[in-house]
Amino acid sequence: MAIKVINDKCVGCGDCILACPCDVLRMDMETALAVVKYPDDCQLCNLCVYYCPYNALELTAEKNGKLILSWS
Repeated sequence: MAIKVINDKCVGCGDCILACPCDVLRMDMETALAVVKYPDDCQLCNLCVYYCPYNALELTAEKNGKLILSWS
């Protein structure tokens, strides 16, 4: 399972970055969008997904490269 940023929906507000207790997300200075910088530190608490007002993050599960589950 992993957190994924949906770039087409992200506006760079930073709410997800502030909500993350594990400091997993960062702002990409070139695109001004949120990025998952430290995925191994993610505790899958879903707070970033919950606090994003633009639904630009989702919690996903993949198996053999295929998406099997998605929460947003």
